[in-house]
Formats: sequence, C-alpha cells, structure tokens
Amino acid sequence: MEEEVLKYLQKKFKGKTIEYDGYKYDFLDVYIEDYHFTFVVNTILPVKGGAYLLEKIYENIGDIVGDFFYSIGKQFTISVNVLVDGKDVKSSYLPWQDVVKIFELANLNANTDTFFISDKDYKHNFEIKVKFYPPIKISNAVQFDDGVGLIVYVDIIEIKMDGEEVMPNFDSETNIGVFREIIEEFNDFHNKIENIMYDVLEPQLQFGSNESFYYNAYVRFKKYRAIPLESKSGYVGDKEIFVQLFNSL
Repeated sequence: MEEEVLKYLQKKFKGKTIEYDGYKYDFLDVYIEDYHFTFVVNTILPVKGGAYLLEKIYENIGDIVGDFFYSIGKQFTISVNVLVDGKDVKSSYLPWQDVVKIFELANLNANTDTFFISDKDYKHNFEIKVKFYPPIKISNAVQFDDGVGLIVYVDIIEIKMDGEEVMPNFDSETNIGVFREIIEEFNDFHNKIENIMYDVLEPQLQFGSNESFYYNAYVRFKKYRAIPLESKSGYVGDKEIFVQLFNSL
C-alpha cells in the first residue's frame, strides 16, 4: 500500500511548483523510509531574501499535502525538509534592516500617545512623548512562535497634563512604581507599533486573515529621562496617586 501511495505522491508532487497562500513551493522529492513519507520542498518567498516564519511554511505545506491524504482516506506519518530560496533552514528569519525600519517609522509616526485619567472629582488629559529602541542583540529583539514578536524598549522624554508640560515627583520607589503601572496600563504604543510591523512585514510574511499568526510588540518602559523605570513588583496602578505626582515645570 505504501509503495502505491509513494508512486502517486511522486507523480502528483515531485517536480511540481504549487502556489499557496502567497508563496510558491517547489516539491523537489518525496520518499518513504520505515513507513514514513518525507517531502523535500524549496520555498520561494514573496520577497527574495525577506522575512519568513517557518511555522507558516510548515502549515502551508501540510495543507497542500494533507488534502491528498484526506482524499484517499488514509493516515500516514509525514515530515518536511524545508529549504528557503534553495538554502537549508532551521529557524525563522527577520532581516535586521526591517527591524531598524520599524523603529525608525515608530519614532517618526508613533512616538506620542494620549490618555485620560478620571474619577468623580477630576478628569485629566495626558500626552506622553517617547523614544523607541531595540535591545542591542537581534537575538534578544525578535521572538518567533506563532508569529513575529518584537521587544520594544521605551524612554519617556516628555509628559503633558492638560496641555501643560509636567514632571512627576519621584521621591520614592512607590511613586516610580505607580507611575510605571499607570503608563503601562493606559498607553496604546503596542497597537501603534504592531500596525507598523504589519505595514513593513506583511508583504513578506503574507499572514493575511490567518488568525493563527500575528504581529506582537512587547513594550517595556525603561526610563523617564535619566530615571530608570525598571520593573519593581508589588505596586498598584492607583490613578489618584498618579495624578498627584505632577507639578508644573
């Protein structure tokens, strides 16, 4: 039975190029060993030399091959040896120049955010201006799993309350902790950066409407001007305390 299936698979796939979900797949070979089918497939990317996510490539090839096994009503163990643009690969890839471009666009177009803090006794509008930068090592900046994750460090360089520039009172670690917690809760920078990631990377990765894959920005506030905002656990984002932190410059 396996040999018959192999002959059909070779006839159907070997030497064929199949376009699927924005990519092209060259089926170079298919063979069987110990009742296990192996496909050797070269992936032609939408953008040569561009970013790719191995999980997406495996899923696409699995969809293509799986349709055949479903049609014959049989289940077999299969694996895929993936090449990308003719090269053997073992991990996903994001060019560093794309990371640089994302941060450049973020610092040009997404470096301010506004939010409201209100209670029964007050309502204040806050505007913050920031600078984004990545970790020094690319291995620490980019994460791959079911999508592309980008670590984003943030320095806050200016804060306005109701249109007037203000400076927080950081005379205690509690104040720093409350400040960081409120900023982390109310900011929308991760959405802004994820939109930029989509604009830069989607022509290459072609996630489309597939909800299995995503773009994710992990925003980490590092400093307010020269004051470190490193993680300090145990603080509650108390809005009233946050409002009381500010004095006019």
